[in-house]
Amino acid sequence: MTGTAPRGGEDDDVSAGGLEVVTATSGLTAGDPTRNRGIRSGSGGDVRFAGLTAGEADRAVRAIEGTGDDAGGSPLSELPHLERFLVKVDLAAILTDGAGPHLLDDRGHLAIVVADHPQLAGTMIVMGEPHPEHTIGLVAPDSGSDRSAFVWRWIGRRDVAPADRIRALDDLDGLEAVEEVAAWVEGGPAGATR
Repeated sequence: MTGTAPRGGEDDDVSAGGLEVVTATSGLTAGDPTRNRGIRSGSGGDVRFAGLTAGEADRAVRAIEGTGDDAGGSPLSELPHLERFLVKVDLAAILTDGAGPHLLDDRGHLAIVVADHPQLAGTMIVMGEPHPEHTIGLVAPDSGSDRSAFVWRWIGRRDVAPADRIRALDDLDGLEAVEEVAAWVEGGPAGATR
């Protein structure tokens, strides 16, 4: 559930340009009361990235506003601006056995970078937890190819049923050119997300 809190006191929402940091709740807040921020575009817009800390949200607003509106030729270029991004989150006590970083998508869903793509330099494969489907896709750090980047971009993403997850990951792993990503996004089970 996502929501906003009334303004006032230490819960003041912070605005920077067209994006604002707002108080929000999400599944990430369980056990961590500091993960109570999200980002909203303009007044009355939907809260995105619910589950950030105040510092992560402030940093994300500055980084996303600095990116411009270029989708970089991605098959996701028709998505609204905020839906093209993921934000790196530092979560305590989650063991990942070498995978990572953890990323929060605009819907407030947690995902993890599982591997570098074997053919598409500078891109990485990401998989999210089920909501009820898994979001699987190809991402790239917004600046360079460093896993420590704070803001990431979707190159392609698809929501798949748990039973279709391995096939979708295998198909994504088998792509040999960025031009094949759009077909991968469109392929697969009904309800594929663009």
